[in-house]
Amino acid sequence: MKHCPECGGPWHYRLGDGRFKCRVCGRRFVAFPSIETVLKENFWQSMKMTEGEF
Repeated sequence: MKHCPECGGPWHYRLGDGRFKCRVCGRRFVAFPSIETVLKENFWQSMKMTEGEF
């Protein structure tokens, strides 16, 4: 993981449970998101794109 998925900050460190914590925004995240997380993000991203069509 090169950058925080929330703020894009490049500075983070590993927590004891294997996750990472961003030094910029403080968000905790995993290096490789689960497929469920990826699908949810893709769904909401597609909804944002089609929102302006209505």
